[in-house]
Amino acid sequence: MDVTFDVINDTPAGQPGSGAFGFMIIGTYDRGGSASLQDWLKANLPADSGALKPITWANSAEAGTDSNGHRFALTPHHVVEVDVRGDAIAADMWQRLDSWRFTS
Repeated sequence: MDVTFDVINDTPAGQPGSGAFGFMIIGTYDRGGSASLQDWLKANLPADSGALKPITWANSAEAGTDSNGHRFALTPHHVVEVDVRGDAIAADMWQRLDSWRFTS
């Protein structure tokens, strides 16, 4: 785990979603010699190495969602994992995946 965030929807009281709360966990792992995201999962997280549902995530080479809702992105040197806890916030966060930029 690299970083965690408490996420709060700070819209004015009385508006939809006001005060919604979530928790986001971001992990960054060395890609090593893995040619694909599935190869990396099999080597590093065997319990999570089931089929991923492909998703588009900014400029990643490959990305997917596992059966637990964790998002994984394969970049030239790393694998990034994001786990958002809190349904109210998760939907908003997943809509913003294209705003991410992986630089290494």
